[in-house]
Amino acid sequence: LQNSTLAESEEEPTNEPVFENVNEPLINNVNEPVFDDVRVLETGKAIAIGFKPSHNNIVKIKGSFLGRTIHFKPHKNRFVGLFTFGDSVKPGDYKVKLEMENKEGKTFRNVINIPIDREASDTDPNAETQFYSQQILQSIAKPKAAPPWPQPLLTPVEGRIASHFGARKNPMTGKVENHNGVDIAADHGAPVRASLGGKVVLAKDLGKYGNTVVLDHGGGMGTVYAHLDSWTIKKGDLVKKGDVIGKVGNSGVSTGAHLHWSLLIDDVALSPLKHTKAETFQETK
Repeated sequence: LQNSTLAESEEEPTNEPVFENVNEPLINNVNEPVFDDVRVLETGKAIAIGFKPSHNNIVKIKGSFLGRTIHFKPHKNRFVGLFTFGDSVKPGDYKVKLEMENKEGKTFRNVINIPIDREASDTDPNAETQFYSQQILQSIAKPKAAPPWPQPLLTPVEGRIASHFGARKNPMTGKVENHNGVDIAADHGAPVRASLGGKVVLAKDLGKYGNTVVLDHGGGMGTVYAHLDSWTIKKGDLVKKGDVIGKVGNSGVSTGAHLHWSLLIDDVALSPLKHTKAETFQETK
């Protein structure tokens, strides 16, 4: 990964590096960002990438990645942002445009490259992708700040994983598709709990997904709970992590009592099971 040089807006670029090395402090002239546990992005998982500007007076960093705004927030001694991508993105190096602001209000820009590796992907680029309806996607507010990580997600119901995130054979059609969530088989009527605190932004029958609840956790992050028997909340309610929001059911297109559970960040569906541990969202120390 190679950083470009720091440039103040509307001025000629300088040769001063933007980021000091924070991963191997004994090695000089290594100016690369810190990845959390891998140096590639994979479908189904949000990866935290941290930067420590060599200028101590940088107070804000905002990035642009694949047409989406990445909001960075202070975490420990650096700024960290979450990066996600869908299964339609091809492998290769992708540019991240960064805009930094110092205490005096001056803006600096930089561009870095990050690799995307499809070998590490759960999804099949040749398979059909399940897309959420616009009702679900539009119910989650567009991010104005970073999402509420590094909080781990709570698994919403006890049960057996009947279908994982990613490539699978659809039990109804037999076709291979990219499943956009996790199916948890559980007893009919078992309580379903909120994975994180947030606001109920949708609670309605969504056809094939049946009775569905969507929670908005802020920062473009939301969780989806589908095929419910019923819900115990209403749109607009504020819930805490662990609050009961509904009951396991068999509504919509379903082969038995189960919960379809998914994590959304910036309209990208992710595997919630990969985000149930706190260290998932923490960068390498």
